[in-house]
Amino acid sequence: MTTDAETRDKARSEGARSDYFAVGAGAEPDHCLRGFASPVTRKLLSSKGLTVTLLETLNGTPVHLSDVRIQQVPASQASPVAATLLGADDSCVLLVRHSRLTDPKGQLLSVNHVVARTDLDCDVQRCLNDLAAPLGAALRSVRGTTLHRAVRYVGRTGWPPNPTQSAAFRIYLLSDNEGPLAAIREVFDPTRFPATAAHPAPARGRNL
Repeated sequence: MTTDAETRDKARSEGARSDYFAVGAGAEPDHCLRGFASPVTRKLLSSKGLTVTLLETLNGTPVHLSDVRIQQVPASQASPVAATLLGADDSCVLLVRHSRLTDPKGQLLSVNHVVARTDLDCDVQRCLNDLAAPLGAALRSVRGTTLHRAVRYVGRTGWPPNPTQSAAFRIYLLSDNEGPLAAIREVFDPTRFPATAAHPAPARGRNL
């Protein structure tokens, strides 16, 4: 008979191996952003600023962090996409952080997955393990203008509360002057940030 502890261990292991960063239908931003009909969605996906700040501006409400879960796993059990972005080989231990951003009514705005290096200084480690503070703002407070955000992929995936519904996602890398800190995947509420495809502009007719 399987014990509760064994069940929890199995769930943690399966969760660690799940490739939340699977690119799927995603592509490099320059090739994919034009495929979204909504200018608001394109702005959100291409932004190099803080996600929380932009969501508050676009949604017109404060944004709250919720459901933060953190664990450490061998790089071999983490997302291959994230490990590659971080330059982590199988000997590395990585931190995996899951969270959600909601509006004041508890309505879900985004589902977020972070994979980060653990061989970073104490200030960065404290930010990564803070259950109450959004990660981007926390890292900016300790890294300031040396913090860089590079969007690597954008695309469409299933919206986690309803996987049959298409949602926009992006994957970006947070780095400072010393190198990569964290790879982040964000999936956005499709009712607010539609993932609807843009249709090609009709060809112009010629007067004969």
